[in-house]
Amino acid sequence: MKDLVLSLVLSLSLLAAGSACAAEKRPNILLIIGDDISWKHFGSYGSQWVNTPSLDALAKSGVLFNNAFAAAPGCSPSRAALLTGRNIWEIEEAGSHGANFPRHLKVYPELFKNAGYAVASTGKAWGPGEYKINGRQHNPAGELMGKRKFDKKDLPATGISTKNYAENFRDFLN
Repeated sequence: MKDLVLSLVLSLSLLAAGSACAAEKRPNILLIIGDDISWKHFGSYGSQWVNTPSLDALAKSGVLFNNAFAAAPGCSPSRAALLTGRNIWEIEEAGSHGANFPRHLKVYPELFKNAGYAVASTGKAWGPGEYKINGRQHNPAGELMGKRKFDKKDLPATGISTKNYAENFRDFLN
């Protein structure tokens, strides 16, 4: 199987994988996927007009990509490519916008789960599209996405997403 490349792409969506066994010395992995957001919207990349101290701290203590790109101009195929580590022409229907996600395509959240990691997502993960028609039981970005177990807390907001991603992530970590 191809090596899976994990990218830190910043956004309004959240996928987190934490070690299931604290005694093990495995890295914690946080992937934040974004719609309509760019490198120039974060202090870690030099922004002077957006204040992102928490993300800047993550960038300092983790990996900051300085030469990354989106696999496709559309959001759904780009996320599918990221989840599989493949090009969009290699992922069948998942490589198009609003399609389905074939079950036989391996995704890194499943690989992490099989390796003993706890995996969850909140907000917008893979989509738009239909993942159930090919036999998937949950969103390819994390099995808890469909159950909304860690996607319960909302903010009092209008005109933007009301999901309280930070609080949902805190619940997952606890």
